[in-house]
Amino acid sequence: MIAVSLVSYNTSALLEKLIEKLYAQINIKPEIWVLDNNSSDDSVEMIKKNFPKVNLTQSKENTGFAKGQNVLLKKINSPLILVLNPDTEIETDTLSKMIEFMEENPEVGIGSCRILDSKGRLTSNGGDQPFGTALLSWLFNFDKPGTPSFHRADRHFYESKNVGWIGGTFMLIRKEVLEKAGYFNEDYFMYFEDVELCYKAGKKNYQL
Repeated sequence: MIAVSLVSYNTSALLEKLIEKLYAQINIKPEIWVLDNNSSDDSVEMIKKNFPKVNLTQSKENTGFAKGQNVLLKKINSPLILVLNPDTEIETDTLSKMIEFMEENPEVGIGSCRILDSKGRLTSNGGDQPFGTALLSWLFNFDKPGTPSFHRADRHFYESKNVGWIGGTFMLIRKEVLEKAGYFNEDYFMYFEDVELCYKAGKKNYQL
């Protein structure tokens, strides 16, 4: 079983398109959980009308990504949870391929896949932990393909390998990782909470 955890803020049209794709996944019927961060558009009404099976939580304020995700992640009991941004598009076999990968690689605590932009170009969804050379090369724009960097956009980095961190854009997490390593750090409104979670998971000897 797999659950998908989405935190949404004024993304009604994109969210509707994504949920349709999630329900159209081949051989997979995911649980879908959405926290609406006090949107001013029709996101809540759209979900209630079009997707009554979605587990919907409404926040009275915009709590940010980390806190919003934690609300959902603590409710979800599925052994695999996909943290996903509502502005993404996925192929109909994405979940089945990712589940197969996680089943074949039990040492992997958090997994992801290549992400392309609207023009089909590889976009960064991870990198090396921001220490030493990786941090300096990123800060001073010295990074180049094959060298350590906080953000990595070279294609060979996005092969089946252990990495420093995975972005919250598409982050498939084992529930046991959250139980052992902890949840997202709510001191971060958005950004870097995914990096820290991966660091904590690595400390618990999970691969990324």
